[in-house]
Amino acid sequence: MEDFSDERDELCRRFRQSLAKPISERFYDEDELVELFDYAGDLNDDYLRMEVLLCGARFYPDSEPLRLRRAIFYNGFESDAEQKFFQDNSGSGPLWDILRLRYTDLAGEQLVKALDDLLSTYPEFDDEEIIQLVNVASQLGQLDWVLSRIDAIRAHTTFPLTLHYEVAVVAEEAGRYDKAVEMLELLTDEDPSNAEQWYMLAQDYDRLERTEDALNAVEFALALLPRHKQMQAFRASLFLKLERSLDLAVRELQEIRKEYPDDPELLELLCNINDKLNGPDDTNRRLRLLASESKPQYAAITLYLLRKPMVTDGDEHHAYDLLESFFCSNESEGTNTRDNWVTWARFCADAGHRRLAFLVLDCFNEVGEEITDLPLYLELAVTLHRDECAMDIIADRQEKLGKDFFRGNVQMSMLYVIEMMRHGNFDDVQWMIRNVDASEYGNPADMGFDDCMRRKLFLVMMAEIHQKLQLPQYRTAEAWKDFDPLV
Repeated sequence: MEDFSDERDELCRRFRQSLAKPISERFYDEDELVELFDYAGDLNDDYLRMEVLLCGARFYPDSEPLRLRRAIFYNGFESDAEQKFFQDNSGSGPLWDILRLRYTDLAGEQLVKALDDLLSTYPEFDDEEIIQLVNVASQLGQLDWVLSRIDAIRAHTTFPLTLHYEVAVVAEEAGRYDKAVEMLELLTDEDPSNAEQWYMLAQDYDRLERTEDALNAVEFALALLPRHKQMQAFRASLFLKLERSLDLAVRELQEIRKEYPDDPELLELLCNINDKLNGPDDTNRRLRLLASESKPQYAAITLYLLRKPMVTDGDEHHAYDLLESFFCSNESEGTNTRDNWVTWARFCADAGHRRLAFLVLDCFNEVGEEITDLPLYLELAVTLHRDECAMDIIADRQEKLGKDFFRGNVQMSMLYVIEMMRHGNFDDVQWMIRNVDASEYGNPADMGFDDCMRRKLFLVMMAEIHQKLQLPQYRTAEAWKDFDPLV
């Protein structure tokens, strides 16, 4: 197994190096290119897959296996590219029949029969055919078919490791962790030298609340990869659950943080362990010291604030002094800059703390220069438009920039209209319809396709709202509570 992987790595390295050479100096046989493509899929390397297909088209234009790899490649596109491929191409064989199932109208018992027919028609599947069979069946809602026919499918392959791994992955994606564990236990028995599979097994044990089993599995993984930081952090989380070896967990996490100082999940885990060892007051003191270093420590600042009731209980104005203290204090001299505050807000938003992100921006508007540009406000508002915080953003921007601050910005205008309609502020929307001209939103002839479609959607939405507001039944917030073109 390991030798085979080394051979593929060497083939991949040789292929990459050859890309800089003239075509006449490259040579790979058809099987090597197929192997390279499939390996690139394991690595999620779309660049390598594309280069292999281009090379294959030059050397083996009539290759059936490489033609089918194009269909597999197209399936990764967010479009109907693969479906068009099957409309324009025909062929026979197991891989053709498996991939075509995605674009049939079969369902229920008919789909189950089609899958069973594959097993009765073809006595053996190679690795890629097994991978696609499991994935296509799962994508079509037939994971139970895969699980119930696992012995029959296994009889059709000479390399069951691939089957067990693919079933573990799709079962895990579907939340069927018990079934994923069954496959991973088989895998680790068959190939105990694979650290990734031990780690997957540990994570699924943990999801099933089998914490001791999870710890044993991750210990096996770390025996194979002793310095794997992600595995070490996961083991620390298990130590916390079991309230065991917490001092070791702290030491390892502190080492990992040297490389990833702004990882919020890592820092939060370290804080939770310290809470157990030394108490929350000591944790907050350490966070405060860390957050006051000369270089802004966004993860520390954010976590410290989220542990403070004044920030999380909605009493936002009383939190301003606390917010200011990080970038306006003597310890942090020179850090009270617009870029640092905006970076902090983006950090909060990316970590899912969007209310805090808005609070950070709003505080800086009070203590520093006014942030008058819209992109970050728009980003926060769009993600929060089902949250009352979106109305806070709109009110704040209107107060600071004027009633029609959204003018000329399609996305912010659309957000404004959606929120006003959902809250029953129909007069504000009608004012907008009367006073905002379509020409302010640009000339379609000068726009890209996406911008042009957004503009069209906005104008159509406005015309529809204008018509409906003439009818009494549409003059209540209840009538618009589910109005949401952004979904």
